[in-house]
Amino acid sequence: MDETAAVKRELGHLAEGFAASRVHAKGSDLAKLLEVIDPTGTERVLDLATGVGHTALALAPRVASVVGLDMIPEMLEHARRLARDRRLTNVEFVEGPAEQVPFPAASFQVVTCRLAAHHFADPARAFAEVARVLLPGGRFLLADNYAPDSDELDHFINTLDRERDPSHVREYRLGEWQALFEQHGMSFQVADVWETANDFEVWVHQTRMPGATEVALRRMLVEASPAERQAFHITTAPEFAFCYLKAMMVGIRRKT
Repeated sequence: MDETAAVKRELGHLAEGFAASRVHAKGSDLAKLLEVIDPTGTERVLDLATGVGHTALALAPRVASVVGLDMIPEMLEHARRLARDRRLTNVEFVEGPAEQVPFPAASFQVVTCRLAAHHFADPARAFAEVARVLLPGGRFLLADNYAPDSDELDHFINTLDRERDPSHVREYRLGEWQALFEQHGMSFQVADVWETANDFEVWVHQTRMPGATEVALRRMLVEASPAERQAFHITTAPEFAFCYLKAMMVGIRRKT
């Protein structure tokens, strides 16, 4: 089984959890994304790796049309059900990978991608596709986790996530995200940074993992260095918890 097939299988099992996740459905970054876009009502938007469609559905009432693209059929089933429940008629959901967007060049004024790019098997190719389907002057808004510049802290958070969720690829440093934007003809700006607290019990049970993995993850938090504890606000008593570092990043497709 290739890497993409493995990711599809793993994320397909998690579709129901994503549909119920408050972080994905109502996270503060969703309101921030809408604020940064500041829609006029005329935009055609692509929501890349839409998952169960939370971002696409939030955008739909405020823009001309939205396409949610995802390679996981189970996710799209939930998204279409939510759209029907909300009686939204200007949003459609299409199956496909971020690395091979099935639309012509210069099709969208805005592309969004929220809490998903750390799963991309080939982020450079995905960013090339974003640039291709954006109109010149169009905007790409990316909200995702990021890793600190420290090698130790980078290794810690990516190991923690990969142990919990085999579909995780990498939380990139802000400089690495910037390079991906700029290498594919887009400017780069960090519109906001924030932290998201994770209750360990909720976080760990959002994925289907063996008990031994949960034990290993608890041990990682218990044995975290002082620097790791400080960077990710790790606590192990009275409850286990830690924070993700997140950023809202904006790029504009260059006109030449």
